[in-house]
Amino acid sequence: MLPAYGLWGYLSAAALRQSFVAARMMRRQAAAQITKAEVSAMLADTLPKRPKGQLVWFHAPTATEISELNEVKLTLQEYLPDLEFLITTEVESDQIAEMMPDAIIQQLPLDYPRFARRFIKGWSPDAGIWMSDTIYPALLSRVAREGIPVIYANAGMSRTKAYKYSWIPSYVSSYFKCFSRILVRSDSSARRLRWLRVPRRKIEVVGKLSAGAVALPYEEERRAQFLSQLQNRTVWFSAHTELSEIATLAKVQRRMSRSAQRALLILHLADENAEENARTRLEAVGLKVSAAADTYPKSQTDVFLVKGAEELGLCYRLSPVSFIGGTLTHTGGNDPFEAAALGSAILHGPYTESFQNAYDRLEDAGATKKIMDSETMFRALISAIAPDEAARMAHAAWEVSSSSARVTDRVLELLAEHLNFGLMEFEVESDEAA
Repeated sequence: MLPAYGLWGYLSAAALRQSFVAARMMRRQAAAQITKAEVSAMLADTLPKRPKGQLVWFHAPTATEISELNEVKLTLQEYLPDLEFLITTEVESDQIAEMMPDAIIQQLPLDYPRFARRFIKGWSPDAGIWMSDTIYPALLSRVAREGIPVIYANAGMSRTKAYKYSWIPSYVSSYFKCFSRILVRSDSSARRLRWLRVPRRKIEVVGKLSAGAVALPYEEERRAQFLSQLQNRTVWFSAHTELSEIATLAKVQRRMSRSAQRALLILHLADENAEENARTRLEAVGLKVSAAADTYPKSQTDVFLVKGAEELGLCYRLSPVSFIGGTLTHTGGNDPFEAAALGSAILHGPYTESFQNAYDRLEDAGATKKIMDSETMFRALISAIAPDEAARMAHAAWEVSSSSARVTDRVLELLAEHLNFGLMEFEVESDEAA
């Protein structure tokens, strides 16, 4: 148990040990157990050069939580195009570099006063968002000492953890005081934090910051023209479709053509160069295919092929039900909130690991149907395409995505106080969009 004088006692003990820790790291490097680069990162003795201008620091345990900050990052970049981002996590992940290729990816130093001081002095972030439940007393106390505003998002406190921390309340209270604001997931967590003497003025119950919906653009005039060409045909959409999924979709569309009069499948290809291959596979089972080069599908068309990200917004808006491609293959799936933001109910396969949290949230809300093959897809599609069910699922998806948007907006409001971009402009645009 930590001594009664809390955080100061911890930091004093850590300061006494840090030279021994550094020496041990150097011995491990000499024994080829770890690399020089790893030692340098853990001791923060050689950091990359800090970019000029403002820098925002995001920290989360894994790439999944970092992905939930992507909307915050994109919005900040709209208002501050020269803003730089520092990303740290507690595990190595190549996914983060793919997700945020323009950000600086850095390993956190070991949590000792000297290493924390080097890290914070070297990067000097203008503001930060922290999403980890792991306690880093040396690092966060240095953040507070330097006057860097860091928002603790998705803060939670379980009953078990609160009881454990109750034996060291001065330590816990001092630690949480390092944050400029604590955005808590639930009322119960807020009560436990207050019980642990965390300052009430820092606590705000807002819900969970999660990946949310950013509505893809589309031209309303073209949507109206497209609908007039369809002449009340039943439409469904497959987005980001992999070639290996086409056989399943073709079987379903053949049955849909018989069950729903003149049903049309709009099929968006993940690979823009696969159009001829896709056409050959679809025509081989007797389906009539046309492509976006024809502008609109013909009356006899069974499958209308589209490609390119610019077509996605229009197709989601046209279709009451959308299948998210890449989920029947081991590619990890694609973002379901693209469909949710534009009022389309969602079907997906079992392979959703790249956006697992998003799919779990939508599934819990009843906004999706999971399919495994052509038979389960056909049954799910027949159910979901019914107007009442499509509307129910689309509304459930909107509820999930809009709750995420509210938390994101609050984070942006707090960051705006420190990064000098105009919230008035942001709020006006949000009102107009609504």
